Amino acid sequence: PASNEDYLGGAVEYTADDQKLMEPSGDAVMMEWERPLMQLHAQVLCAGGVGEEASPERAKERHVLNVGFGMGIVDSYLQEFGAGRHTIIEAHPTVFAKM
Repeated sequence: PASNEDYLGGAVEYTADDQKLMEPSGDAVMMEWERPLMQLHAQVLCAGGVGEEASPERAKERHVLNVGFGMGIVDSYLQEFGAGRHTIIEAHPTVFAKM
């Protein structure tokens, strides 16, 4: 695995079809097939537990910190479900520019 300095100084790129975020080594950072999993994560975070439905009242109480934007999949769902506060920390300049 790359060190933080190597990763942040290296080139990552989004594929032309926006289906993957890739490292130069060919390793995927994030892929579109993760969307259903990210949707479930956001739903659980905004609902307050597994098996609970996301509701506007519960979601407004949630303060979510996401470290690493990637493709923004979970972030779009957090916005959709109405998280009360949603903060993103992204250190990679290429990913930050895409945000």
